Amino acid sequence: MSKKKKEPEVFDVENSKGELEELFFGEEVAEVSVLINDKLVAQDLQNLKEKEIEPFDIYKTIIDTRKFEIDNFWKRTLFFWGTIAIMLYGYFAADNAEKYLIFVSYLGVFYNVIFSFSLRGSKYWQEHWEKIAISYEKNIGFNLFKWNLKSSIDESNQNVFFALKPYRFSVSKLTMILSDITVFFWIGLVIKDINYLLNQFYLKMDLCWFYKQNCIIDYFTLAVIILPIIFITYMTILIINGIRNNSVCSN
Repeated sequence: MSKKKKEPEVFDVENSKGELEELFFGEEVAEVSVLINDKLVAQDLQNLKEKEIEPFDIYKTIIDTRKFEIDNFWKRTLFFWGTIAIMLYGYFAADNAEKYLIFVSYLGVFYNVIFSFSLRGSKYWQEHWEKIAISYEKNIGFNLFKWNLKSSIDESNQNVFFALKPYRFSVSKLTMILSDITVFFWIGLVIKDINYLLNQFYLKMDLCWFYKQNCIIDYFTLAVIILPIIFITYMTILIINGIRNNSVCSN
């Protein structure tokens, strides 16, 4: 007796809009995004039609979420740049506190690195929802993200001075580059401050408390050494987890 061939499982959409939003915005979004492709979206839309759910409502939710990510990108950018500006002002305006400027420059590096990572996270989720929107467009007859007007724009700006012409640069990626440059600027300040501390003998590099019982611990030197180690360890764990999650999603 031949065994009945098991039918492949079809991606099913829940009955209510609230449950649909939970599907797209819930904790399983990474696993769902792996499965998104044109064929699956076609099956998805067929299920929506059978359950009398308007596909355009789902498409609108996707577009709104993409817009939400873009808005958050610039809100975070404004917040970070404002805080970085305050730290820079405090650093260069400090008088008679050169010994402790190292902690301000440390904070600048830590803060700016987190800023760079947050920009990349926002950019990822923006493109995530954009790819899903394009897959839906192919099945519901939209072409919002497929128009390419570069040749038309170039033609309309033929007589414009080259420095004033519009160019197809990614504003978000330019912001990422600027944030990375600022990271290196802060690192330069850290190097300057450590050099100053060494020249003024503020750092007790013998670290005698590791091998002498009656040695006085220099907590200033200890803080200068421990703080970057803690930050580098934390960021390394964060990066490894991010790479591991991306590898799981791509398999």
